[in-house]
Amino acid sequence: MLDQTWRLGSATVRDVFDALNVSRSPEKHVAYTTAMTTLDRLYKKRLLSRKKSGRAFLYAPRISREEFDRVVATDVIDALLGAGKAGPAPVLACIVDAISARDRGLLDELDRLVAAKRHLRPDDLATSKQVQNHAIEQVASEGERTRPDREPKTQSTRAERRRDGGK
Repeated sequence: MLDQTWRLGSATVRDVFDALNVSRSPEKHVAYTTAMTTLDRLYKKRLLSRKKSGRAFLYAPRISREEFDRVVATDVIDALLGAGKAGPAPVLACIVDAISARDRGLLDELDRLVAAKRHLRPDDLATSKQVQNHAIEQVASEGERTRPDREPKTQSTRAERRRDGGK
């Protein structure tokens, strides 16, 4: 459903429902209520914004597909590197093995990226992390401004916990 909002730009539940079902066989159609519930959940997770348009809500993506992919990839890597008693070494070895098995050129690209990071000053590395966190914080702060009717969220999001050092 998030893909449909990225494709359409902004859409009502009906727009997303129709777009999802246009190429599906009738037995695989998504129910209207499923589309409505899913869009509402994406809104509550602050991935979509919504505003009233007549009797319907108009949903729009709050972050780009690229920003979303980066956040998901960062969460996955953080989880992998933080897991296990052996530390990150086995995971890193597995990543290198997977890259070299798929494409030797990717291994050269990984080597280039590591070399580039080694030449960065510590301030540059902090700035790189700040840019990633800024996009996450911007989405979160916009959510608070656009939802005055809501009680403040007491449960922190994964991005907020990562930003705050895992607390």
